[in-house]
Amino acid sequence: MQLSIKPYKRTLNLLFTIPFVMVLLTVFIVNNELRDGIIVGKYFWFYGSIIVVAFISPVIYFLNRNKIQITVIDCFVFMFAVSTLLSAIVVNGNFHTTKIVTFILLVTLYFFFRILFSQSAGSMQIILSVLVITALIESVLGLMQLYGFARSNHNLFKITGSFHNPGPYAGYLAVIFPVALERVMSYYKLRVKNEENTTRGKKLVTLGSYILSFSSAIAILLVLPANMSRAAWLALLFGSVAVIVLYSFRKIKIWMICVFLGILLSGFYGIYNLKKDSSDGRLLMWKISMQSALQNPAGIGLGHFPEAYGKSQAEYFSLNEVSEKEKYVAGAPEYAFNEYLQISIESGVISLFLYIALIIFAMLETLKNRQYGIFGAFISMSVFALFSYPFGMAPHLILLVFLLAATASNTNSYSKEKLCSLAFKGTAILSLTVITALCLINRYPVYKAYKDWSDNTSYGLYDDVNEKYYRLYPLLKDNINFLFEYAQYVAGHGKHEQSNTILQRAVQISCDPMLYNIMGKNHQALKEYRQAETCFTKAANIVPNRLYPFYLLTKLYHEMGLQEKVNEMADVVQTKEPKVHSRAIDEMRMEVITLRTNN
Repeated sequence: MQLSIKPYKRTLNLLFTIPFVMVLLTVFIVNNELRDGIIVGKYFWFYGSIIVVAFISPVIYFLNRNKIQITVIDCFVFMFAVSTLLSAIVVNGNFHTTKIVTFILLVTLYFFFRILFSQSAGSMQIILSVLVITALIESVLGLMQLYGFARSNHNLFKITGSFHNPGPYAGYLAVIFPVALERVMSYYKLRVKNEENTTRGKKLVTLGSYILSFSSAIAILLVLPANMSRAAWLALLFGSVAVIVLYSFRKIKIWMICVFLGILLSGFYGIYNLKKDSSDGRLLMWKISMQSALQNPAGIGLGHFPEAYGKSQAEYFSLNEVSEKEKYVAGAPEYAFNEYLQISIESGVISLFLYIALIIFAMLETLKNRQYGIFGAFISMSVFALFSYPFGMAPHLILLVFLLAATASNTNSYSKEKLCSLAFKGTAILSLTVITALCLINRYPVYKAYKDWSDNTSYGLYDDVNEKYYRLYPLLKDNINFLFEYAQYVAGHGKHEQSNTILQRAVQISCDPMLYNIMGKNHQALKEYRQAETCFTKAANIVPNRLYPFYLLTKLYHEMGLQEKVNEMADVVQTKEPKVHSRAIDEMRMEVITLRTNN
């Protein structure tokens, strides 16, 4: 039987690559049937495709039974995974299920990629080509959006590709650009090498790879300047310069470093002044995030960055004399816009050190193996992670996992082959499949819950709608939009205590001050004035440039009969300059004048 299969192994291995390609196609998925379908749809596609990968991977291994070497990169990935999960599950008991499930699946995907690359020769080049194709398609889509031939996924931006925001879209292209650039630069060498003793088919494949990579690189360069993502510009600059220098000179010289640093400093200065208020906002974010990281050295758990950030920013503005500029640029971010700070806050300092060590070692291995395109991609990813939130997006996470697996699969040192028998490896691979299946047990019910939520949940008789929300809550309690909608609905029907119970969960995964405003209004409706005051004050401290919490405090003090405090808060509402002016602000100011006059 084994002899009859042998002639077909190459074909079977190529077919087994298809599920891995499906994982890479996650980037294109937009499911308009679901709430937040641009983001959520990608995750559900990832869940569906990785289950196929999980059941195919043992077949690939037992069909080929090629040697799998355990590398230092594998060990770092495993240690980082253990450290992150311990922080999420042990340190923080009320964990974010969706984030943890996705993280575990990404770790198993890494090892499935390792199995594929060790058993199927040529699969890595196929995956690299697919990545370049995805960047080409995304770039063309972005150009179509720019010139009005396709709709953007965001009302405020013309270019988003298949993402919800231009930032992650541009970052994805910037990371793949060095891979395409290296393939273009290597064409001449491959062509000379293949002049003799090479079939016509291989020459055509080489030419096709060059045309594909060249087209992708040009398309990226056309669309990225119009995107206005400063982080992506820097990421592409760093990654492409690294590829050009390494491929052209092989050795880095002092003058190159000086020129590079000069360009870097000029770029930082220009980009900072391009959107100065936005840049100042990022600096404040990092300042608060560093304080939060110091307060949570063991981590607060995956998905709980907003909770930690909200607490730290409220404390910062309530205890310190700060400039009006800082109050003006303050916001309520969902991400730290610096993945290293976010890893430290959510997963702890040990996890951060392990992640940095993993990336550094992987980059050293790419240099050793002359994988200059992948090295440039690591550079771009690392730079982009300094200023944005790539690890909050499924396509970027899959891309990072592939880069790590591709690097480890070309590492021939540090092998512990003798310690791992065939039985041990087979058991380990089957265990990965079982772990993947266990993680995905409740993903389909969650998918159904998203569809159910999308079907006009908030319309109908109260008892029916409330029962529906109650039924969906265990499956959607990690979605802040669902929690916000649920809490507002029950509060609007007089169920203030139930609303606050939901909001207590919401503030663990969001630092939106509106959550505390609603919580405060619930307490006020229950005549719990001190708790209401605490909530409104916290909302005001989290984002001081918003007038609404001060307006609510004015009305609260009026209800409590504290005229002196009414006048004090009314002065704030009337004199404080908001970040964004609107008709609602004028209405609030008119109302507080009435409250002051009536007393």
